[in-house]
Amino acid sequence: MTRPTAKILTVYDVVLLVFLSYMLFRLWPDAAWNPASILGMQLSADVRIMLIVVLAGALGTITRNTFFFTTNIGWGQEYESWDLYYIILPFVGGTLALIVYFALRGGVLGPSGQASDINVFGVATYAALVGMFTYEAIQKLREVFLTLFKTTS
Repeated sequence: MTRPTAKILTVYDVVLLVFLSYMLFRLWPDAAWNPASILGMQLSADVRIMLIVVLAGALGTITRNTFFFTTNIGWGQEYESWDLYYIILPFVGGTLALIVYFALRGGVLGPSGQASDINVFGVATYAALVGMFTYEAIQKLREVFLTLFKTTS
């Protein structure tokens, strides 16, 4: 990897970390779940939680990416073929966190509960962990899917 590419990816990581953190602080509910607005749109509590999940998932992914990126540079093992991986994976992590949230909300937590009853710290923690361990989460979801939708041969 060339030095300019490493610098660009480092700036990308830092900017994304700051942006994701800022958006989480903006969306985080207060005790009364007062309305939040982003880009002039009023967000319901459910939409806020979904955005928090996506942001926390992406934050977990970018945290892991930054760790591995800097470690690999330190060991001189960074390759240009991984550049797109580092750029795209936070979006995959955020999306995967949302999918896991839908599965938990629909299957375990029950869809009838109010958003204000959900522990946002717990949901954000799980979302960040799904983002940090995107590959492992995909493998576990694959196992669950294959178990639920097993075909008999």
